[in-house]
Amino acid sequence: MNKLYHISCVLFLAISGLAAQDLSLSNYHPAGMLFNPALTAEGKYNMQVGVQYRSQWASVLSGFTTIGTTAEVKYKQLGFGFQLHQNHAGPASMKTTGMMFTGAYHKPLAQEGSLSLGVGVGRMQKRVNPALLTFDNHNSSAVGYDSSLPSQETFDRSTVSFGDLAVGLLWQGQWGSTNNLKSSLGMSLSHVHLPNESLFGEISDLPMRTTIHGSLDMKIDNHLILTPHFLLQKQGIHKELLYGVRINGTFDKNADFNAGMAYRLNDAVLLQVGMDIGNKSIWVSYDANVSPLDVATGGRGAMELGLYLRFDQNQKKQSKDTDGDGTPDNRDKCPKVPGPKALQGCPESTPVVNFDADKDGVNDEFDQCPLEPGKLQFHGCNDSDGDGIFDQEDSCPEIFGHYENHGCPVWDRDTDRDGVPDREDHCIFIKGLPELNGCPDTDRDGISDIDDHCPFLRGLRAFGGCPNAALDAENEPDALVTFTTDEAFIAPSFQAILNDFAEQLKNQPTARLIISGHTDAEGTVAYNYELGLRRAKAVKDYLRLRGIPAEQMELISYGEAMPRRSNTSHEGRAENRRAEVALMK
Repeated sequence: MNKLYHISCVLFLAISGLAAQDLSLSNYHPAGMLFNPALTAEGKYNMQVGVQYRSQWASVLSGFTTIGTTAEVKYKQLGFGFQLHQNHAGPASMKTTGMMFTGAYHKPLAQEGSLSLGVGVGRMQKRVNPALLTFDNHNSSAVGYDSSLPSQETFDRSTVSFGDLAVGLLWQGQWGSTNNLKSSLGMSLSHVHLPNESLFGEISDLPMRTTIHGSLDMKIDNHLILTPHFLLQKQGIHKELLYGVRINGTFDKNADFNAGMAYRLNDAVLLQVGMDIGNKSIWVSYDANVSPLDVATGGRGAMELGLYLRFDQNQKKQSKDTDGDGTPDNRDKCPKVPGPKALQGCPESTPVVNFDADKDGVNDEFDQCPLEPGKLQFHGCNDSDGDGIFDQEDSCPEIFGHYENHGCPVWDRDTDRDGVPDREDHCIFIKGLPELNGCPDTDRDGISDIDDHCPFLRGLRAFGGCPNAALDAENEPDALVTFTTDEAFIAPSFQAILNDFAEQLKNQPTARLIISGHTDAEGTVAYNYELGLRRAKAVKDYLRLRGIPAEQMELISYGEAMPRRSNTSHEGRAENRRAEVALMK
């Protein structure tokens, strides 16, 4: 019985200290907002939900359990989150339950990274059943332990509730010749207003908790990232220092493997393994107890499990099935024509050939850039500016930028580097001339392309930029391809047009082509610029397959800036979703 008394004391002291007042989780990376509100929705995903469960000292009575659930949503540079967590210890049902709403603002800092500010507001509750607690007065020299003896302890109440407030700060940055190093450093303060937590009626302030954490992602190669990290927490007289290293490996297009080892000073050695499969993350870890309590706990440590689901717009697009044949478009060789899965979505009459056209080691079935040699971790594409955003998804693929701004620098800078600040630039994503408000003049006739009815023929302002009035009225591109909404897929009818055009060009080896991509006015300006670029690139790639050398072709995206018709009607928007090919005279 004496052992039972000591164990009860251990649990009571634990529930009164750092471990019970706040979450006791070893794996703080998946849901950082549980420790620092500035980490709310700071990743690349638009939404994340998850749950973590921890069982500690299971050999000691009913042990110590922790469960935490989170939900996070990103909107532009803002993050919003909700967390619910509970700690439970001992046969007396000692519980600490907390809920909190968090918000964060993520400010890009150009190539230096980003700065995030966060705040959390919530409520906590402590609860205990005093009748089930054991105290020294329950021990008698005559009979030993006797639960019927009075404890002589006075509890004013068995439940106490109080408001909670937390603030946090996070800095992230990248450096290295290829931006292969990414660091983060954060700090948060919890229970800032020092709430009263006493069950005995007196004033007993819950100490403020200070948390400092940091990490350094080191990209070893295209498949491997090594990350040393640390977490330091202090609350009243209690301190916790955890440091370790984890490794993340990419071995498949949709799967990552990670493992790690860490040490909590004077307490435990941590081992963790996990998998990221698609939008799902699952992991398990074990804390091997090395503290003086290992005798009382029978050497049992702590087991921790976690499951997280993440969602974003790109995943929704990748899972789209246009022809409804059960094969997603990103795996469908014939995305517009229904076909069985055995033939990769193509009809039985359509032969399917598997090969690697650009010789980059990524089969064309999975290669999102089949004509451009790329890297496996980028699905056969590249990240030219090293900002972590694939070139085909990067509105500024040659300029280091930020995810929140579609891969481009922050808005108060000169995105296209033409010397005209974005706030004064009428063509933010297209390098132009200061005297034309940052817009280009391809034919050098003094009229910007977006105002020029013949942007690739030098003309007169009186004729709308065309050489004569007849051309102003009838100017048409040498080849025209239109697209469905939000697509860059060339339909078979337009493939025939490009086939004829390519045949005509084979006898003109010095010809120079300008391929311009356009969109309707749906969506943001930044996204439409990127979509226009994808449409122009799709035409260029097709003409390359037909024998036209890449050096003869130049690409430009005007996005929504040069509509052929009004965007107020369905028919007008359909004509504006296009790519034009102009043969320079």
